[in-house]
Amino acid sequence: MKQVEEYKTFISIIDYYISQLQQFLAHPLMIQIIYAALAFIVGVAVLKTVNNMLKRMVQRNMISQSAYVKIHNVLTVVVYTLILLIIISLFTANIFLLLGTIGFILIIALSARNVFTNIISYYAILLGRILVIGDMVSIGKVTGKVKNIGVLYTEIKTKDGSIVRIPNYLVLRRALKIYSELYTVRIKVRVEAPYNLDDIADKIHRAITSYKGVVKVAPDIRVRKLAPGYVELEVTVYTTSPEKVEHVFSDIAQEILKELSEFKVEIVRLSL
Repeated sequence: MKQVEEYKTFISIIDYYISQLQQFLAHPLMIQIIYAALAFIVGVAVLKTVNNMLKRMVQRNMISQSAYVKIHNVLTVVVYTLILLIIISLFTANIFLLLGTIGFILIIALSARNVFTNIISYYAILLGRILVIGDMVSIGKVTGKVKNIGVLYTEIKTKDGSIVRIPNYLVLRRALKIYSELYTVRIKVRVEAPYNLDDIADKIHRAITSYKGVVKVAPDIRVRKLAPGYVELEVTVYTTSPEKVEHVFSDIAQEILKELSEFKVEIVRLSL
């Protein structure tokens, strides 16, 4: 009998503390504290996850150490600012502050959308093997070899040795041509005066584009030398076979001579 009474007393004590705990947890202030704690935990977890991703990128040479430090510092300030704003809005019940916080988050997301898009495109390029380093490609008006595929940009080395950085999302969005290998044919065209430079360039461009023996990549036509009595133009075209280089030069020379038949012209093949 005594054991039964002790058991009932123990149960009543447990019920009492459970009811007190329920009242404590049901208090509005306690709910706000719980939400604030959740906001803090989620914010810190997100920051830690992103920080680990950035560290892996540094280890794989995707981003530099200095870039990692800058991104980490900015993210830390942004995350803790958001946590603080959320906590203040919870305890003050300020709807305008809460709406401002949501707006702040949306502004950050919109301003960084290109960054996220480029990162997603980077993994799509690698996993889908859309491009590999060394490919000869034409993306939009840029033609050259893929020098590097970074997290944000793909670097293309053009024929003049310059590096063009194309955002990764544009690599997926624009028309992309990939060539197994392109061989360059460089031609010097000397035209005696009188002449109209724009007209000469148009005629040379028409001669090249009408010829079927070159790859349909926009030819490069630039002024090599401009003198009082003549102008020298340097013309660059492409072919897919080294055996075709001599044949392409002779055919292109004939086509240019036809177009410029009214002028005194000298055509020479330039060494690479």
